[in-house]
Amino acid sequence: LAVPLPLASQLMRLAGSRLSSRPLLALRGRLGAASVLGRRGLHLGVEADPRRMTFVDPTVPEETPSREREEEQELRSLNGMAQAYREAGDLTRAEAYFARVLARRRALHGSDDPRTLYAMGHLTAVLAARGSLHAAVTLAKKQCAASLRTLGPCHPDTLLCHGHAVSLLSQVGRHEEAEETARLTHSSCAAYHGEAHPTTLIALSQLGQALIAVNKLDEAETCLRTEVALSTDSLGGSHPETRIACSNLASALVAQARLLADAMPDLSASKLSEAEALFRAQLDACVSALGERHPHTLTAVSNLAQTYRDRGQLAEAEPLLRREAELSALVLGPAHE
Repeated sequence: LAVPLPLASQLMRLAGSRLSSRPLLALRGRLGAASVLGRRGLHLGVEADPRRMTFVDPTVPEETPSREREEEQELRSLNGMAQAYREAGDLTRAEAYFARVLARRRALHGSDDPRTLYAMGHLTAVLAARGSLHAAVTLAKKQCAASLRTLGPCHPDTLLCHGHAVSLLSQVGRHEEAEETARLTHSSCAAYHGEAHPTTLIALSQLGQALIAVNKLDEAETCLRTEVALSTDSLGGSHPETRIACSNLASALVAQARLLADAMPDLSASKLSEAEALFRAQLDACVSALGERHPHTLTAVSNLAQTYRDRGQLAEAEPLLRREAELSALVLGPAHE
């Protein structure tokens, strides 16, 4: 389920797909809450491009002995090299340097020191960006466990690394673990920030998508309807974050409709009708904010077209699919899948 789409230039996740063998895309991206939590002012920041994922290292106390300060400066230099390689797109060298920093941090400070946790976060991000998802998951889970021990379940950095872990677990198909982690993240966010805080809403959205992945569709719908209501109350119905929440809800409704199609066709049709309206509103918002040719607009076109196909409205679906194919060739290139 998905790729971040900027929220007021920060957030709105969408990605292209075809229907028959794959589910509609939800809008909470592969970087998951991590990308957004960082932007909400938490200690660890993550940008939409995982190559640019940045962590703010703890400062070195002035009273630190000179030898330790020299070691710290050397580690910061290595970290700077890793950052530079990542910024340049050389993820192989970035991974090697971040791995060296992490090994030194563990040797000097132990596995639970905040400086080691930051180094884990850097390396996890690069592994994910390189597509080494299983290695990224393993390291992310170690970071989560250490952060829980060191910082506690409600610390902003703990919430961030758990949100990232949910996204990674989902990508490698470990959906039950993703659900369990998403529940913990949401409950901790609610305890720390409150139910209506934007960070909590992001965690609630992740939980809803995790529930969809394990076919707990009724609970997923409840989560996502709650997100829509809270986001509407706190941000307004036209806010990009609210529109994303609505589109996520539409994806859940479509998943339910497909399961109900044979046993309860009337209820299935009702859910598809609501999903169509939500996807139509999302498409209008994307066109208005991003333009016809933006990749996220293309995904909105695809989602609406797929919903028409589910409803048997092939005459409405066909021009949208043709429009998506033509614009995709222009924007992404003819070889893009």
